[in-house]
Amino acid sequence: MKIYNLKFALLIFALAMFVVGCATKQMALDADGFAQRGEWEAAAMKYEELLSEEPDNIGYRTKLTRAKNMAARDRYVKGLELRDSGELKAAFVEFKSAYTLDPTYKRAETDMRKVLRMIESNAEYERGLKFLKQQKRKAALSSFKKALALYSKNEKAAKEVARMVKDKPLVLGGFELNLKSRDPITLKLNNESIKKIFNILTKLSGINFVFDSDVRDKNTSLTIIDATFQQVLELILDTNKLSKKIVSENTIIVYPSTPQKSQQYEDLLIKVFFLENIDAKKAVNMLRSMTKIKDIYVHAERNAIVVRATPDSIAIAEKLLAATDLADAEVMLAVDIMEVSRDNTLNYGVNWPDSASAAIPTTTVSGGVDYITGLELSNLTGGDMLINIPPVVLNLAKEKLNVELLANPRIRVKNNEKASIHIGEKIPIITATISATSALATESVSYQDVGLKLIVEPTIRPNDEIDLKFKLEVSSLGTQTITANNSVVYQIGTRNAETTLRLYDGETQVIGGLITDEERTTTVSVPILGDIPILGVLFSSKNTEDVKTDIMLSITPHIVRSVELPDAELAEIWSGSLMNPSLDSSRDSVDMYQEEAPVLERAMEHFEGFEDANVLPPPPPPPPMPGGGLPKAP
Repeated sequence: MKIYNLKFALLIFALAMFVVGCATKQMALDADGFAQRGEWEAAAMKYEELLSEEPDNIGYRTKLTRAKNMAARDRYVKGLELRDSGELKAAFVEFKSAYTLDPTYKRAETDMRKVLRMIESNAEYERGLKFLKQQKRKAALSSFKKALALYSKNEKAAKEVARMVKDKPLVLGGFELNLKSRDPITLKLNNESIKKIFNILTKLSGINFVFDSDVRDKNTSLTIIDATFQQVLELILDTNKLSKKIVSENTIIVYPSTPQKSQQYEDLLIKVFFLENIDAKKAVNMLRSMTKIKDIYVHAERNAIVVRATPDSIAIAEKLLAATDLADAEVMLAVDIMEVSRDNTLNYGVNWPDSASAAIPTTTVSGGVDYITGLELSNLTGGDMLINIPPVVLNLAKEKLNVELLANPRIRVKNNEKASIHIGEKIPIITATISATSALATESVSYQDVGLKLIVEPTIRPNDEIDLKFKLEVSSLGTQTITANNSVVYQIGTRNAETTLRLYDGETQVIGGLITDEERTTTVSVPILGDIPILGVLFSSKNTEDVKTDIMLSITPHIVRSVELPDAELAEIWSGSLMNPSLDSSRDSVDMYQEEAPVLERAMEHFEGFEDANVLPPPPPPPPMPGGGLPKAP
């Protein structure tokens, strides 16, 4: 009874394993089918189930990674379409889903954050309009500025800032100047003293000027029509080799523009910049070249720089670093390599023996010595001879060999960096060196890469096009040679292709035609008899071999992080004069915003309709369609 129960349990277990195996096989077929149809999210779900049952299956893990990557790309493409059509919240959901599917897809993360900033920028713009209706102009201007800080291309917010900025206070040297009037200033003075001109400017603006003892009260002429207070002040200082220091809201010190006086009056600030992407040493060279800042220390361990300069120079350096300390672009290269080898062999005919051997019987004594006596030799007959004749072999053989070697590596590489793929083996190369004195040979071993070797260097452009410079080399072992020192060396055959091309993101380029074609014919025949027409076939054997090898390569670049460009306000930095660096521009006209009005009045319809910055959570994977499929992303 116990034996019967044990057999029954084993039978049930075997049936269960069979059912599980069949279910797993069907699930793998379903997953591969989804992948072939481009239904990548459904394929990813199936591969996850398969991997949960077989966690150590490398094949399932590789297919899952590829399915998630392709599903993320589909979601990302759909997000771009929604963003361009103005559906920002839906676009954010798609970008978020793409990043959730493939956390290495940094491009989706970048656009997700950008769309979120666009949504929040619109929300700040709407909030600013509400403040305007409530007559809260300061709060409204703050909201409009936040909208521009979140997304610099929000033209509706820029228009409101341009309209309200005419009434903003003038900030110089960290102080908000208490101007008596912001009306345009017109001055027409002929041969007047410098101090008198500043007295006139004090009466017009309410700002007091204190003069250093070394300021000379020379005469000058001046004609200014409809200029701002800052323009007038900077013009007078620059044309008379003077500098200023703001000490309060209504007091400015004027002193000569000399190195000694600058050291006396200019305040210095020390600031530490922690850099994320750019190398600290390169950043130092850039700052010294562009800002003339001398006191800079490099903290290599933290990739940081310490700068000591005037507050204006520090502010310029900060904007310059913000515009250049950007992440490098990256690209994922999907490479498919196939080598097709066809070997056709035909061997037919008759192999006749080309030698025979004869021997006589001998006697073996102790010690392993063979001998024959004279009496035995005299009594030998033909029947005693031992003759060995090899058999005659009839060859009738035809062989066909087709070999396909397939590899599909995926490699991620930074912009302007080299990526190398080698599929093959390393062959030892022996080099012998003979000493001139002792005549002894010493050997050294080096290794040569044999197989398929691909070197790719991508250059990603701001428009998401990729320049690919690549070199393909296919090598194989050839004839083996034995040297005088009994060293084994090989002849190596190579096929090379090298080019530079430009591809779009996701565009596939196929390279083929690296073909080798070898034909060998070997004929073995009996002398004279093998040369007889027709009958010679009976006395000869022919071996024909045709070997053809073809290499096919396709390469597809997928950008995972685009070239990051600084915002418009960082790409153009006002830096003042060489002697007086400053972010404050004195070129602003009182009518500058009126001149830009036609540009600022352009409507951006895709920004309308958002009243808050709430975003939707990423959706769950969509349910399967009838028939087991999923909606395919465009």
